[in-house]
Amino acid sequence: MERLAEGQTFAHQELTLLVETYGTTADEAKLHRVFAPLRLRGEWFRYEGLLRELVMMLSLEEGTLQSWLEAHDV
Repeated sequence: MERLAEGQTFAHQELTLLVETYGTTADEAKLHRVFAPLRLRGEWFRYEGLLRELVMMLSLEEGTLQSWLEAHDV
């Protein structure tokens, strides 16, 4: 919730938390590399492709962030 509040200060629209998961700073760095083609600016990404896939998988509790990263050879 702290990170959501921080992000809200930089967003022009109200943010909605879709899913949250455990991850390390190394996992976050991997996600930034995977989602680089979707980057809009800074830590903002278009919600499509692999990002949408990850959010859907996590929201349906069909796996973990670590299993997704492994499946995508990251």
